[in-house]
Amino acid sequence: MQLIEALTSVLRVFVVTRPGLPLLDSRISTADIPPVSTDQEFLAAVDALPFRRKARLESAGFRVGSAAEFLNLSLEETTFVNMRLSLAGAVRGRRARLGFSQSELARRLGSSQSRVAKLEAGESNVSFDLLVRAMLATGAKSREVGQAIAAGK
Repeated sequence: MQLIEALTSVLRVFVVTRPGLPLLDSRISTADIPPVSTDQEFLAAVDALPFRRKARLESAGFRVGSAAEFLNLSLEETTFVNMRLSLAGAVRGRRARLGFSQSELARRLGSSQSRVAKLEAGESNVSFDLLVRAMLATGAKSREVGQAIAAGK
């Protein structure tokens, strides 16, 4: 469970690795790696990479894959992390649409502004319970909370 929490903030990040080297290698341009938000989008983007770029990365000894693949996460672990990130994004979006500051949401939660910032960033030390309570504090109905959770599946 600690592994899942530690990975919450990195799941939707590309991972390009080469054995024995740091995750980021200055010889690989970030332009070679298109931005995506889910593993499915990542895999589609990798498949859509111009053959030359993908071949260049692989011939240099790099493995191209999602964070879930790199970390060998189970489907359940990946789903849980995606649900947390989806809820965090939904809270941030609802708060912004309603014109609430992080301080206002914190007041409604009986928490602090810095805690709300961590919540919205999807940090692993924020409980699932607090994510749900934050959604409710923005006026979300249980159906909307469920939809936010389901969007992360």
